[in-house]
Amino acid sequence: MTGIIGRKDGSIPFHSSADMKRFRELTKGAALIVGRKTFDGLPRLLGRVMYVLSRSGMPPSRVLPHIGGWDSDPDNLLKMAVDSGRNVFIIGGAEVYHFYSGVVTKVYETIFETSVDECDGDVKYNFDASNLTFVATVSRGDESTIFRDYTISR
Repeated sequence: MTGIIGRKDGSIPFHSSADMKRFRELTKGAALIVGRKTFDGLPRLLGRVMYVLSRSGMPPSRVLPHIGGWDSDPDNLLKMAVDSGRNVFIIGGAEVYHFYSGVVTKVYETIFETSVDECDGDVKYNFDASNLTFVATVSRGDESTIFRDYTISR
């Protein structure tokens, strides 16, 4: 496993319709916590409310109706998302994963069966696997994409 999660410009180096479909299914109606650079690289995600973590505390470059809030304090942003009453997902980037690693209870991993040379990602994040409990594997063979779900025991 390479741990590649994206590119420094906020874009995603993988393009998989199966992965996008799963993301849509998992996060529909949810509150999504995302870093500002990652947010800037995302398309508009309808049916979700975005909470943007920004070092400056300034609003993201595009404030859209589906923005639930923004803040420079990870704890304040998490409280906003939780108070929304929606399921909360942390969707990146690497620093955002790091900030919330102590409160996450589930990990949804996507594995692309491709060589590292075929993937031009330059941002990595490796979860501490020592506290992960494997739950399930779902494989969508048409794109050689494997989904693994874990719970985190503390």
